[in-house]
Amino acid sequence: MDYEHLTFANTYDMEMEVQDCFICHDVGDGYIYKMYEFGSLIHGIHSKDTFTGGCMSCHTATSDGQGLRLWDEAKYDVLQGITFLSDIEGEFSYDQDKLTATEGIMNVNWMSGDTTLEMAGADLAQMPLDEDLFNNWPISITGAVDNPIQTTLGELIKTAPSEKRILTNMCVMNPNGGPYISNVEITGIPMSWLLEQAGVQDGATAVMNTAPDGWARGTLMTTIEGEGAWLVYEMNGERLAWESGYPAVTFSAGCAAPDHIRRVTTLEVVTTPPDEVKIFDGWYEEDGTPVNKPSVGIYHFHEGQIIPAKEAYIFEGYAYAFDEQVTADEFSLDRGRTWTTFSTEDSDLTRWVYWYFTYTPKEPGAYVLSVRAVSETGKITTVAEEILFNAK
Repeated sequence: MDYEHLTFANTYDMEMEVQDCFICHDVGDGYIYKMYEFGSLIHGIHSKDTFTGGCMSCHTATSDGQGLRLWDEAKYDVLQGITFLSDIEGEFSYDQDKLTATEGIMNVNWMSGDTTLEMAGADLAQMPLDEDLFNNWPISITGAVDNPIQTTLGELIKTAPSEKRILTNMCVMNPNGGPYISNVEITGIPMSWLLEQAGVQDGATAVMNTAPDGWARGTLMTTIEGEGAWLVYEMNGERLAWESGYPAVTFSAGCAAPDHIRRVTTLEVVTTPPDEVKIFDGWYEEDGTPVNKPSVGIYHFHEGQIIPAKEAYIFEGYAYAFDEQVTADEFSLDRGRTWTTFSTEDSDLTRWVYWYFTYTPKEPGAYVLSVRAVSETGKITTVAEEILFNAK
């Protein structure tokens, strides 16, 4: 494109497809104006001199009354020679402690209200981290507390208990199977300890985490008391990067990235009714259908990749459902007519389920692997993640 777009660089060696655009450009109301709906956006590009294709560059025409369909949505229905197998067998395991490489930690800065020009400029200029800023960064605990606190990050680190936890952070608009997810080890001060020092008053329901520019999102007391929340100053054993929120960011287990406030300065305890506190726990269609909850992805594999026939191959990827536990991963080689289910009922909802599925193609041929996940409340991945592979 001729204009700047959010960068989808990642360390997961994955390919993005047209379907990955829809979560922002079709159901992105609230972040993306409807004037940027996918059809209008792409067809508008056709007027540019740089576009030399035609309708069939993106579509396939059908004779079944469905008219023009996007090729990426229709390809597995149209391509010939694909072998479909029912009730497949394979070996399954998962690892919730697999960390995202530090250079691949998810950050989305281009339209974030908590990113000041000064901090964004420091990141773009690759400026060294400012130790004085770190030590003297102001932290306040205000609102419905008996003992309001005004201190600095440096003083808190000297006096407060520190915890290390592995937690998952996913963008609320990460497309199903997309790159905007990280599983990292955080080092931080438990928010529960901070609130204990301040003396939370009866009736408190949430903490509004606020950045210097006023950007704020809440963490419910039930989350703080349950899965936990932290004032974080390190990820994967290193100080935060400028773009990650240096010097401090809040982390709330099971909440989406917009609830993690970068460059946080104020923790305001409020008595707002819980259902009026804006919490991000996934992205939904206007009718309430979840778009990416649970989300499942296939990583380190490419469309059409060739693997050896009659030899075991390990596919890998993740499943995650924000504030709900992932209780099962399911796999299919017949486009979802039958599913082979593997339980993950002993998993922890605060971390992704990084799965490994070992499959042995018995015969050479082309196959489509479909993957979906199930959450504790019975939510099933709305559109299964699929990829074509060739056994040879």
